[in-house]
Amino acid sequence: MSVTFPAVVINFITYTAKRWGHFPTISYSNGAIAGSEVVTVDSSLNINVQIQTGVSTNAQIKAAIEATAPTVDNLGASDLVSVVITGGHTADTNVTVKNAALAGGTAAAKASLTIGHLVYVAKTAGTAGNNVRVKYTSGGSLSVSVATDDITIQLKNDGSSTNALIAAAVAASGPADALVDVKSDGLAMSFVPTAAIALAFLNLAGGTAAVVASRVLQDLTYTSVATGTSKNGKTITYTTGATHGAEVVTVDVNGNVSVQIENGVSTATEIETALNLVAAFTTPYAVSVSGTGGTAQKTVNAAPMTGAVGLNDQGFYSDHSITALTSSFVQFAYPFISRVITLANDETAGTKVVAFSFDGVNLHGTLAFAQAITWDVTTGKNIWLKYVTGAPAYRLMVKGD
Repeated sequence: MSVTFPAVVINFITYTAKRWGHFPTISYSNGAIAGSEVVTVDSSLNINVQIQTGVSTNAQIKAAIEATAPTVDNLGASDLVSVVITGGHTADTNVTVKNAALAGGTAAAKASLTIGHLVYVAKTAGTAGNNVRVKYTSGGSLSVSVATDDITIQLKNDGSSTNALIAAAVAASGPADALVDVKSDGLAMSFVPTAAIALAFLNLAGGTAAVVASRVLQDLTYTSVATGTSKNGKTITYTTGATHGAEVVTVDVNGNVSVQIENGVSTATEIETALNLVAAFTTPYAVSVSGTGGTAQKTVNAAPMTGAVGLNDQGFYSDHSITALTSSFVQFAYPFISRVITLANDETAGTKVVAFSFDGVNLHGTLAFAQAITWDVTTGKNIWLKYVTGAPAYRLMVKGD
């Protein structure tokens, strides 16, 4: 039987299926650190490679796939695909946009100042609070005066001006109360400060403006319209399937954005144009070209394998050139319930025997050279094979309904 396994090429890496009936899609997503890429196999035997976008190299991705431990149906990524890098491209870096989260949005912070265990906090968050100044003087009475952003507090010179009385005086002054709130730093409000600790004006500090959440993706910058933290964690994903110039934008109920592009062809400007036509995107977000508008953008999200020649997708095939047998049972899993199984020992002479099991533990039969057996009955989604006296040439063919 002549078969050709399907393959997909991603940035000079050729992924080729190793087991007939298992043709995984390949996805790259963000979140790992270069050199520590994370490879997972899902329940449908598709492969996701978590990379550091723009940093992870082809060599690092290949190494991560080949090091993946078996998971689903006792299969790892290296059991499902072979990985070949085109010569001269081992150091090429990879780019993906899948679930790329906006980050960096912060709320405005209030400026503050502590004088003699009394904390002055700007009434309004933001940098304007850093302009407020406070100083102490002494005189015949406790009083508060304000000139623009400068608050002068005169302490009664008989030592009776406690922090509690100072706080009350500030609150009673309309102009001062408009600028600051006053509270204890934890010490009892009966503490009596002296004017000497703040004879010159002292500025409140630490007031910061709110910052928008943002994310740079290749040549585009995505920014939340509103400042604050509410858009941190909202994600942008590029998927394949559209034609450049006709990109498709969707925004889910949680505010996550997906853009269907023509991978490696859709330009930054074309994506920006498509996004700006969608009200559900432009209301909470904005996008701008931060690099070169004409540069093609890339994603790797569920890249399918193509080019299979042989059994249909309800068939599974393996032979000694695909999976060599060992002296211990090797599991062969197929993504359907088997209906017909044919197992052949293709040795023409000798003592090399194929052994088979339907549970991976018990020996259920053997085939000597030139023998074959067919089961026309449902037997599940797995068979286990091994050799008895040496690795033979063999063929395993499975058909599902």
